[in-house]
Amino acid sequence: SFDETVEALRKSAPANDWHIPDERDLTGLWAEEGVESPPKIRVIYLCNAHGGHAITKDDELKAMSVMMPMGLSIYETSKGQVEISFMNLGMMSAMFVGTTHDVLKASAQNLENALKDVVEQ
Repeated sequence: SFDETVEALRKSAPANDWHIPDERDLTGLWAEEGVESPPKIRVIYLCNAHGGHAITKDDELKAMSVMMPMGLSIYETSKGQVEISFMNLGMMSAMFVGTTHDVLKASAQNLENALKDVVEQ
C-alpha cells in the first residue's frame, strides 16, 4: 500500500546511509489549496551529508547543491498501484569525474540497497 511503502522507505533509508531531512505530502498540500480528490503523492528527500559535502566543498561544484537533497517520489497511480520515482544516480555518475563521479556511484548503490526492502522485484 501507499502508506506501507512510505513507512518502509523511512526505515530502510537510514540503514543505508541516507538521512531524511524533509518530506512533502503533496496530497495534503493540494487538498489545502482546494484541489478536489488529489492523488496520493509524497516526496521524501534523501541526503548523505558526507557525500554532499565532498562534492560541494569546492566552489566550482557548489552548483550541484541544486540537486540536494535528492527527492524521491512515492505515488499511487489511477489503477491503485504504488510506484517510486527517483533520479538515476548511476547514470548521472557517468557524466562526471573525480569526487562527484565517486559519490554519485556510491550513492546509487546505497539507494538500490535502501529500495531492496521496499519494492517488489
